[in-house]
Amino acid sequence: MPSSRSPTTSAAVRTAKAALAAAQRDLAALLRDPAVPARDKNATLIPAAEQKITRAEQALAAAEAARDQTPARLPASEIDPEARRALLRTSRRSLQMVLRLLAHNAEHWLSCHLNAYLCDDDEYRAITRETIIRGLAGVITYTPEAITVQLEEPGAPRVTGALRLLLEEINQAPPSLPGDPRPITYQLALGPSAFNR
Repeated sequence: MPSSRSPTTSAAVRTAKAALAAAQRDLAALLRDPAVPARDKNATLIPAAEQKITRAEQALAAAEAARDQTPARLPASEIDPEARRALLRTSRRSLQMVLRLLAHNAEHWLSCHLNAYLCDDDEYRAITRETIIRGLAGVITYTPEAITVQLEEPGAPRVTGALRLLLEEINQAPPSLPGDPRPITYQLALGPSAFNR
């Protein structure tokens, strides 16, 4: 993996910029300070402040030149000869892609079936994500005979009605986990307050 510029050279540039800004602020404060006599300002103080600014500008230019001599990015193998690139094994990458595809297909199936009852072609995908996939709290109950998922009732009545019909459709042929014959059935709680007791 490539690495960014050396933090030492970048820090030197930041320090030089801060010093230049401080010198410029000091000169501005000196110019508007009525307590310092104009003769003293013109004779010694302003020339000294201007010299300080000049030195700060030169230091900043030198720091920037030193930073610019360092390549913006270096291979990790050049910084650390022992470094190795981390590669995901092919089998794991394939499993990752399969899981992503399954998740996409499941979301697509849920949104399409929910919209059969919702009849909202503009927002049905967003409603599916906000309610079924991300938005609803729930309780999963395991018994020796079955698994029951009780979902929080959505706030919008039309979404609640559509979700209730969708759950009835799913419960007609309950799904199950691989290797577990227990059917998974879905229910809607009485309301959001059911999970806050």
